[in-house]
Amino acid sequence: MATVFERPKFLTDTPFHYCPGCHHGIIHKLVAESLVELGLLDDAGFARRRAAELLRKRKSRREILQDLAAKGVDRETAAAAVEALRPEDAAEAGEDPDLASARALIARQYARKLAEGKTQQVMAALARRGFSHSVIKAAVGEAVEELETGNGE
Repeated sequence: MATVFERPKFLTDTPFHYCPGCHHGIIHKLVAESLVELGLLDDAGFARRRAAELLRKRKSRREILQDLAAKGVDRETAAAAVEALRPEDAAEAGEDPDLASARALIARQYARKLAEGKTQQVMAALARRGFSHSVIKAAVGEAVEELETGNGE
């Protein structure tokens, strides 16, 4: 049997609290279809812009994915947007964007704590921000080594 109607991807399966005779569901469908036709409703474009904004704020990939999911972007679209991100300087070197973000965060916010010997606190703070253990270990290791060579001179 041929499919007569299929729920559009842009309409989520959310129950509404309207009276059954008002046809608000039809109105929502028509408005959503119009927004898509006009190009005003584009999850992929929104995900790319939001992910780029969060990367500029030095968020981890995991944190970006969580933010996009909270905004209603499906996993596949969010993952594609995050994978497309690479900072300009890191893209040339083939560097991991998370590692670049972790390094920048350490330099900007956590350098003083590392200088005071509070390595575990810095590692815990980065973990709370969604960075993986390997990225944290590499970034903190590099920062500590840089501090030691800077102090040793």
